Amino acid sequence: MAREYLSADRVGAQTSTSVAPASASACGRGARTDRPPPVAGIRAISYNDRLAAVAEGDRVILASHISRTAQAPPALPDQPPIRRPLRSVEGGASGASRQDMFAALASAPAEITKTYPTRGPLQQFRLAQAMPFACFRCGQERKSKLHTIYEGDWSRRLCNGCYGRLLSIYEVVAGTPSDAEAAAALTAILPNLVSQGEARSALRRREYAMAPEEHLGAPALQFLATGEFIAQQLVGARSFEWSPAVISLCKALEAEVVERLLVPLRNRRSEIDFTEDVDDKDFGRVARWCVGRTDTAPELGAISHLLQTAANSRRRAATSPLLLALSARIAGRPRAGWITDELSVELRDITSRFRNPAAHLEVLDEGHYRACHDRIASRRGVLWRLVESGL
Repeated sequence: MAREYLSADRVGAQTSTSVAPASASACGRGARTDRPPPVAGIRAISYNDRLAAVAEGDRVILASHISRTAQAPPALPDQPPIRRPLRSVEGGASGASRQDMFAALASAPAEITKTYPTRGPLQQFRLAQAMPFACFRCGQERKSKLHTIYEGDWSRRLCNGCYGRLLSIYEVVAGTPSDAEAAAALTAILPNLVSQGEARSALRRREYAMAPEEHLGAPALQFLATGEFIAQQLVGARSFEWSPAVISLCKALEAEVVERLLVPLRNRRSEIDFTEDVDDKDFGRVARWCVGRTDTAPELGAISHLLQTAANSRRRAATSPLLLALSARIAGRPRAGWITDELSVELRDITSRFRNPAAHLEVLDEGHYRACHDRIASRRGVLWRLVESGL
C-alpha cells in the first residue's frame, strides 16, 4: 500500500517533526500565520524526500488540502491521472502542473542544482554534472549541464538552438495581444525557423494542382514552402509549433491575393485619388495602404471586408474611387463571379478557423494543418482557384 506524506513546505513549526515553514518566496505567496495543525498518521517530509516519494509512487498530500479542523480529505478511488493543459508560472497559457513538475524533477538523470521558470511546455534545469543527450527535434547529440525538457518529459530534451526557436514561437503566441500583431510577429520569425533551401526542397516533395513555381509570386511561393517544411518535421506531434506552419499557409494565400488584386490598385494611386476612402469603416485599411500611408499590406480579414462591401453596398460601390477601381479590375475575368461572390467568404472563414487560432496559444495538431492545407492548397483549394480566376 502506498505511503502518505504531508508536504513540508506547507507545514507550520508546530508539527511533530518541527519542520520550519517555507518562506513566502518559496511558496509563491505571502507569508501565512494560520498554519494547519499536524495530522495524525501522516508524517511531514522535506522537499527532497517528497521528490523521492513521488518517484516511488507514494502519495504526497499538501497541507493546504487539509481543513482547519485537521480532518484529512476522504480517500478518492483509484483513477488514471488527469493531464491538465500546460500553464506557465509566469501567467502564460502553458506550463507544467505541480504534480508533473515533481515527476519531472524526480526523473532527472542527475542531481538538479537549479530549476528555471517554465516557458509554456519548455523548462530548463541545471544539473550537478554534464550529461549527454540527443535533441528530440533535430537529433543532434549534446553534452551539457543545462538541459531543456519538453512537456516535463526527460526523453524529449532540446538543444539550445531548438529551444531558442521554440521559445521565440511561444513568446509570440502567448504574449501578443491582437490577432494581426501575433500573425505579423510569427511571420517575422519564419525566416529564422526555415532556410530558403529547406523550404524549396519540401515544396518539391508535394504534388499540387498546378506547379507553384510557375503560377505563384515569390512571397506566396516562399510562405507555402515554409509551411510544408515545418509540417514535414512535425508529423505526429501535438504542439504550438504547428502555429507557424498554419500561419505560413494563410500568409501564402494572403500574399497572392494582395499581389493579384490589390497591388494593381495601389499602382494606380497617381491617377486615382483614393484618399476619400481612407476613413471608411469597412475598407479604410486597404485604402490607406493603396495611398501609401502604411507599408504593411492588408491582411485576409481586411481584404474580405473590402470584397464584401463591394458586393453588398450599391451606394458605395457606385461612388467610392477604390471600389470603382476594384470593380474595373475584376470585370471580364474568367471567374469574376467567384471573386465577387465567394472569395470574401473564403477569406473570412480561413481567418476565423485557422489564422486567428494559430496566432495565439492554441494547441494545434496535424489535423488542424491538414484541414487548413485542404482549404488553401489542395487540388480545389482557394489558392489555385485564385490563379484560375484570371486576376
